Amino acid sequence: MPSSEPAARPSPAPAKESAPDTALAEPPGRGYVVQVAAVRRRAEAETIARRLNAKGYRTFVTTRGDNFRIRVGKYGERSAAEAIARQLEREERFKPWITQ
Repeated sequence: MPSSEPAARPSPAPAKESAPDTALAEPPGRGYVVQVAAVRRRAEAETIARRLNAKGYRTFVTTRGDNFRIRVGKYGERSAAEAIARQLEREERFKPWITQ
């Protein structure tokens, strides 16, 4: 005779930081990059990066210590990175800086 009690459901897994979004991985090689921000939460970094990707920027997220850095690039010439930095400052209100 079947039981009248509902089947037990497994408990959900505890919340944790999500795995890195591979679409936001750093492209290979060297070049100039424009860093637009550094934040403490991966989810926040990925949200910013996805928004910029949707606007046509080649954005990726890197980590250093406890920070997740949102970067755009890589560019072969510093002048190309400078042009993107100016555009991001003007259109997106970031205070970007260029690294290599």
